[in-house]
Amino acid sequence: MAIKALLAKSQNSLQHLGQSLLASYPYDNFDINLKSYVPTVEKLNDSLKHLTSGLLFPLHGITLDDLKCSQELWEKSALNPQTEDPHTSHRHAWWDLLKPLHPESPGSDSKLSGQDWFNSWMFLHGLCTHGPDYFHQFRSSIQNPKSIKQIPLVKTHFCSPSHGY
Repeated sequence: MAIKALLAKSQNSLQHLGQSLLASYPYDNFDINLKSYVPTVEKLNDSLKHLTSGLLFPLHGITLDDLKCSQELWEKSALNPQTEDPHTSHRHAWWDLLKPLHPESPGSDSKLSGQDWFNSWMFLHGLCTHGPDYFHQFRSSIQNPKSIKQIPLVKTHFCSPSHGY
């Protein structure tokens, strides 16, 4: 009886959080190979299972008004054929990205936005860390990006059958 009550409480908490529209839904697909020690003719090759796990957690410090940006995102999207945003059309070669990623006044001598600077840093960091050996020589010249609007750490309580969030 107690377990059913806890499950109901957890279900209500998840439902309330989901209906608030102030939640994030991360998913992960994974495969499990469930091998049987006693093979049968019917299930000879049916041991691989494809599963999806998911979480639901609150967006701390976010309001519904903060999320009313879909029109602006579409107007700036590289997928929008009518976009007039200058930041969506730039394409750079890897050597162009080796220029200093954080000038004293971002954007003053560059056409890159703050997001473009960060994306350039992510690309270079990945290339020089995990890419071909040739690029490893440039790893020490890549500085860490500066924080612009750092999101504070907040402890999140996850819903589980034993307690609500």
